[in-house]
Amino acid sequence: RPFPTAPSLGERILVGVQRTCGTIQFMGATDFNTGIWVGIELEEALGKNDGSVEGKRYFQCEAYHGLFLRLPAVSRSEGTLEALKAVQLVPPPEEVLPEAAEAAANLDAAARALA
Repeated sequence: RPFPTAPSLGERILVGVQRTCGTIQFMGATDFNTGIWVGIELEEALGKNDGSVEGKRYFQCEAYHGLFLRLPAVSRSEGTLEALKAVQLVPPPEEVLPEAAEAAANLDAAARALA
């Protein structure tokens, strides 16, 4: 299910249509794009990086195990991997709850205030 509140570092999540599991290793503003990004270490080599983007390291993981997603695209991972893969947890962007968009905006504002 989508996060009703902000996720936490170290929390397990589900990613994408392949429903692969990962662990949140980074959350916040980045140099590569605006907004709040969630850096995920995937259990399988289905990612795009090793925790670094454009030469800046945000977290450390094996090559192709790192992925960055915007907060509304992240869902909680509860239960066994088999059960997780049987349930669709990430809705299409147009179905993301307004509360999730509001939470992302609040996190973005907080990150700018801390910078």
